[in-house]
Amino acid sequence: MDLSRLTAIELAFAVVLLSGATGLMLFLGFAERRRTAEILAALGATARDIGGFLWSEALLVLVPGAIAGAAIGVVAAEMLVKLLSGIFDPPPDALSYPFALLLGFVAIGALATVAATWSTLARVQREASA
Repeated sequence: MDLSRLTAIELAFAVVLLSGATGLMLFLGFAERRRTAEILAALGATARDIGGFLWSEALLVLVPGAIAGAAIGVVAAEMLVKLLSGIFDPPPDALSYPFALLLGFVAIGALATVAATWSTLARVQREASA
């Protein structure tokens, strides 16, 4: 049985979900706290200071989220392999990790984070100069 097309659909959905969840969550969080950036600018913070604030928040979301997501994924995969080992003949000895694909997921998450942070930083700088 060839499941390559089903796997491709699942991986495409994972990429869309990852980029949407990471980028959109950060972008909406930044938009919600736009007032904070405006207050910082009114208090004399430079664009570099506000950028540092935004980048640190982005890293505080990305790094723990990636670690927690990876841990949850490994635990869920191990649980599923143990639960479904009676179905497979012969059952798998160990999990297989597609490291190239996982590195691609890390890159997509990082790109979505960078895009959300850059767009927010550009908007804050535009509003500060106006």
